[in-house]
Amino acid sequence: MSQDVLSKIFDYAKDVHSAQAQTMEIDFEDNIAFETRLEKTLRELQNRMEQHRSALAALRASSLDRAIEVPSANPQTRLRQLQVIKSAYERLTPSEPSLPTPTSVLPALLATRLTEQTIKVSRAAISSTQLDLTRTQERLEEEQSFLRDANLISSALEARIARLQTQHAEQSHKSSNQTARDLVRAKQQRKKELGHRITSLREAFSNFIEAPLAAMIAAEELGGPVVGGVLAIDDEMLEAGFNNQGKPKTMSKTTIGGHDAKRQRRIDEIWGASVNDGDQPLNEREAAATQMQELVAELVESVGSGEYVKLDRDSASARFLVRARVAQFHPKDARRLRLLDFGREFDD
Repeated sequence: MSQDVLSKIFDYAKDVHSAQAQTMEIDFEDNIAFETRLEKTLRELQNRMEQHRSALAALRASSLDRAIEVPSANPQTRLRQLQVIKSAYERLTPSEPSLPTPTSVLPALLATRLTEQTIKVSRAAISSTQLDLTRTQERLEEEQSFLRDANLISSALEARIARLQTQHAEQSHKSSNQTARDLVRAKQQRKKELGHRITSLREAFSNFIEAPLAAMIAAEELGGPVVGGVLAIDDEMLEAGFNNQGKPKTMSKTTIGGHDAKRQRRIDEIWGASVNDGDQPLNEREAAATQMQELVAELVESVGSGEYVKLDRDSASARFLVRARVAQFHPKDARRLRLLDFGREFDD
């Protein structure tokens, strides 16, 4: 047994002793007894190592032949080598094995090391098993999701096949005139439903323009923040106007005689006198809403022909539609605008 092995055993004993001291309280007397037994065991191992060294040195000194390292090529010499090895095994086999004394702590140290190694291997196996279990559960959930989707698709296809079979059975008993009348009736019903839906969408879009969008468009026209920059804009802010930094002015600076007339001239200059054709003059928000609705109506009417709508000026309404990717300017003329053809890819 080499000195390196003894050093490792001693280091391991110190590590085990430190771990035991951290996890449990040991009596001082028990601690002294353990240290005494440990020192005694180390002395025994050192003495045994010295005995083996002395025996090895004596054996080397008494041996006239060179130690057997490799088999000889000479058959007679090789036979003698085998006889020497056989004789050594026969002498060592009956001898008692070198075992530690009953009071030695070496068996406990070896058992503790084996237990610690087993615990480490078990913990690593548990971690690996938990990781595999997590992955398996995720895979199971994914497969279950695929199965649910497949079942839904299968149910929908079965229902569709059943409806088609029913329709085919019904149509097979109808005349061509009755079938044509049913198709016309279905087309009319579909057209009626689309008309109601278009009307509902137009009302919702009109409400969207009049409620939140018109005030933001009017603010941008008056030099305020761009549409979407400030969401809470009321009529008082639009009436007061905005300064050069885009901030709302205070009403105290605008409460001067003739303010209503100046305000109306500002509305006419920006949105034109055509928005005030009614009996009551429109404020900034109402004028912006009217212009936006008229512009959208012109753009919708020009969709079929694919032509651009000629703009009277660069308005905040047009810029908003372009930023929202609803419309686009002409590549060479920013005074011409048209809606994006969203259905072209489907038509092609």
